[in-house]
Amino acid sequence: MLGLPDGPVVLGWRWVPGLELAYRSVGSRRVQQMTTRRVEEWTYQVRALADDGVASLDGRLTGLGGGVEVDGEEVPLAVGDQSSEESVGLRLSMDGRLVWCGRRAFDRALPHRGLALRLPSLAVLPFDEWPDPGLARPFASLLPLDLDVEVEGSSRLVALARHGATTLATVDSRGMVSVRGGPRVSLSGTASWDAERGVLVRRQLTARYLSSRPGPGQDPGVLELELFEV
Repeated sequence: MLGLPDGPVVLGWRWVPGLELAYRSVGSRRVQQMTTRRVEEWTYQVRALADDGVASLDGRLTGLGGGVEVDGEEVPLAVGDQSSEESVGLRLSMDGRLVWCGRRAFDRALPHRGLALRLPSLAVLPFDEWPDPGLARPFASLLPLDLDVEVEGSSRLVALARHGATTLATVDSRGMVSVRGGPRVSLSGTASWDAERGVLVRRQLTARYLSSRPGPGQDPGVLELELFEV
């Protein structure tokens, strides 16, 4: 059994033309006693790799579902025609930065943004931290329009662990989008990264809206995204 590296490790996507990855995303929104879920399965294939290390990916929707849970009981939810969402184009860098996404709407782009786990450009040790402002930027759309917002975010290597022939890195992320003296959106999440293959295994993100005037009708609930390889 191989041991863990003694020194710093380099984490980064290993984009190779022809590489194919499949993920299931589960988006949930909880408001009081009701939870709405949307489940999507996407298969991504790397079409090309540019000289600057940016990979062009094509995503294909291969599964779709949804449901509502009220007071702990499942309620059937009909999902409409999704023919316009059958494919998506992405461009991702080796450090996981999302350069471009073919989906513009927040909810439609969220599963693909979850795929873009930002990794450090330099070798790191457990507990090292790096900036990740792009984590929180898309969530600015959840705040009132026409307001200047402050965006911050960071990620941290929490642990490296050996599981059989696989070395998994655990990465925690935190972020905040805020309006001075006004509402905020806080973000937290954890990701599991396959250091040998250079791919994301699982990721969970939670967004909470924090009102500057809490009270009845001021809590829009909690938004969660879980993404895992299938």
